[in-house]
Amino acid sequence: MNDREKILEKLQKIKAHAESAEKIGSQAEAEAFAAMFQQLLLKHKISSTEVEVEQLERDEPVDKFQVDWQDIRVRSTRIAWIERLAGIVARAYFCRILVHPRSSNITIVGRKSDAAVAEYMLVTLVRAAQKIAAREFGVVYRRNPFEATGFKASFLKSFTIRMAERFEEELRAPEANTNTALVRINRAEAAVNDFMGQFKKKASIVRGARHDANALGWRRGREIANAVNLHGTALEGGNTQNKALRA
Repeated sequence: MNDREKILEKLQKIKAHAESAEKIGSQAEAEAFAAMFQQLLLKHKISSTEVEVEQLERDEPVDKFQVDWQDIRVRSTRIAWIERLAGIVARAYFCRILVHPRSSNITIVGRKSDAAVAEYMLVTLVRAAQKIAAREFGVVYRRNPFEATGFKASFLKSFTIRMAERFEEELRAPEANTNTALVRINRAEAAVNDFMGQFKKKASIVRGARHDANALGWRRGREIANAVNLHGTALEGGNTQNKALRA
């Protein structure tokens, strides 16, 4: 343990003492520990955010968590759009993914709390995208079977690409670039990348056929992706009404 790590550990203990004293109503003791905490931060030029992140790293080491697909059928083949969406969502929540040979199973690599959020978002998006694609395909097919050729594949590919763009836009937003957020992101990414280093073999990208030929499916996939509430995992559908659709 280097000197900085020792200081961070000491700060964590002081912070814990201050919180404990406050809980039992010992205000004077809590204020004394809080003052000591602030003095050490200033002396060693350490931010309170760094202390919080260090505590999180101790409490939640990076690990592997297999996605529980719940009611989504796991297939004995890799699914390109699901893998891509999983990678997008995982990175948005400071995680990475591992794929399984000859399976649509996905494993998320990250801290437990981050992986749990990523899993929830991923399962919600995959379930909703499949459901909406099937529903819209039925509408198009009943109207004109020829227009339905390749509709679902184009819809899902377009949906995934637009979701990648939207998550990237979120990361570039001003509120995502505060000092607190940047410390959190940088430390989390470094820890996950270090963990991923043990997996020497990199999985090849699974590629599907070109599925952007159905213009209607492509357009609808993008429209549905634009309606996703990234903060509430809700999907809004319809052309003239803002109706939330929860899969």
